[in-house]
Amino acid sequence: MKLVPLGEWVVVKPVEAAPTRNGLWIPHNAEKEQYLIGTVVEKGAVLVDAAPLGSDILSRIMPGDMVVYDKVGSVTVRIGNEEHVLVKAREIVGVVTL
Repeated sequence: MKLVPLGEWVVVKPVEAAPTRNGLWIPHNAEKEQYLIGTVVEKGAVLVDAAPLGSDILSRIMPGDMVVYDKVGSVTVRIGNEEHVLVKAREIVGVVTL
């Protein structure tokens, strides 16, 4: 099965750990932050008139990008054995570059 997002939604696969400034990987459950890191799997196609904020962010991210997103506005779904998170584009706060 494949999850195809609609509108300004983005499918993100959460990463099990996040890199620190020193190169150490810390698991998400060790932190109590509201922001998480994941890899973009698929993004929706939003009309420019419908959601100008979402369309700007959608034009900047591509599948495979590692992003920081707000977990409060996200929806977690399980497809098969994999967990995915649906996030609105405006809830993505940055792209991680290593």
